Amino acid sequence: VVTRRPRSVVARVGVQERWSAPLRIAVAASVIHGWIGSRLWVGPSEPGREAEAYWFTEGVTRHLARDLLTRYGLLSPAESAQEVEGLASVLATSPLSASPNSALAKLPRGALPLLIARGALYALRTDAVLRAKTGKKRSLENVLRDLYTRGPEGPG
Repeated sequence: VVTRRPRSVVARVGVQERWSAPLRIAVAASVIHGWIGSRLWVGPSEPGREAEAYWFTEGVTRHLARDLLTRYGLLSPAESAQEVEGLASVLATSPLSASPNSALAKLPRGALPLLIARGALYALRTDAVLRAKTGKKRSLENVLRDLYTRGPEGPG
């Protein structure tokens, strides 16, 4: 269990637990939540509809965590590929895979893995398209950084 605190991240880990790829991704995602899901929010702002943004707050965060850990050598290419394959298998095997995000958001938290997988895979694809179209000069990380900087100002 990984929990974000105001100035830290607390990970409650069992005695037999290894510093595995999923645990490293969970810790990194918790750190990234200091930006995504707080100041940078994409989704409805009405009370009770927060879950509709989980594809972004949880899924895009998961993609960024995996991507950053891989770039910094804290996740091997095989571990990174295993994470993406796991997300793709959630998407491929879920009986709810044809449901829109708004419908999934109304379900119990059991639909959360599907929303995370959708968001993470969407972010992976968007990042690849941005890198290809700009000759690797821009990425999803650049776009999110720009949005984060402009966040308080709004569109403009």
